[in-house]
Amino acid sequence: MTIQIGENIEAAIIKKMSDGGLFPDDIEMQEVEEGTLRVNPSAFISTQNVIAFNSLASSLLDPTTTMNSSIGMVTGSAGFGKTTAIQQFVANNEQSVYVLYMEGYTLTMIIKKIAMELTGFNRRSFDNNLAIIKEATSMYRKLIIIDEADRMPIRVIESLRNINEYCGAPIVLVGEESLVSKITAIPRLKSRVRNPQIVFKSLNVIDVATYYQMAVGIDISNSPTVCQTLLRWASKDFRTLVNDAQHIVAMLNSSGLYELTEEVLDAYKPFRA
Repeated sequence: MTIQIGENIEAAIIKKMSDGGLFPDDIEMQEVEEGTLRVNPSAFISTQNVIAFNSLASSLLDPTTTMNSSIGMVTGSAGFGKTTAIQQFVANNEQSVYVLYMEGYTLTMIIKKIAMELTGFNRRSFDNNLAIIKEATSMYRKLIIIDEADRMPIRVIESLRNINEYCGAPIVLVGEESLVSKITAIPRLKSRVRNPQIVFKSLNVIDVATYYQMAVGIDISNSPTVCQTLLRWASKDFRTLVNDAQHIVAMLNSSGLYELTEEVLDAYKPFRA
């Protein structure tokens, strides 16, 4: 089960960190009972990155919008949460599918993967799989999201543009920053990219405080030094933040503590080396 943060909770954390005030009366931070402190591995935080991606994906799925610019582009460095955000969206939107590009995939292999995700089956040849995709997208608009697209050869990306046009299926290409130069190198592809182009930004102290509140149940919004230290240790990478949280929670439990303080971080620091 995924925990998804509401915008009112995030706003409350921002307010608390900025002015040191109390939460509004209608906001309740989650309490953690003694002895139950743990990291929820499926906790999901709707950061501004996630909100921006969801908005783009939803607009591409909207049947009232034009298909003239129906290729989305999402970029950002590794560890910024792109894949997690995408998978969360797909899990909650039956009209979208997720395909991970892997080094060595041919165009036919990618088409087979798309057909399988859309319908649950595929065929051997490119033409037969293209026909499956065409049929699967003929009744309702379907969104095809390709992860690690920055690693794809340009000719494959161009072929995906053809599928986008022939099947009337919007596509989102997701990858690191080099994807931008590949798209720019193909004018007829660049012209089909829908704005805004989403660039995932690195973690900030608000994300750190929000994660610990929603995933662990610890309120560190009153401790800017703790938030900044955790952010620095994470090197703005969400996966590192989660890894540190798991070890810190284990230390808190073994020590019988339920608050994350600067002293706890000082004790944990030698174990990070």
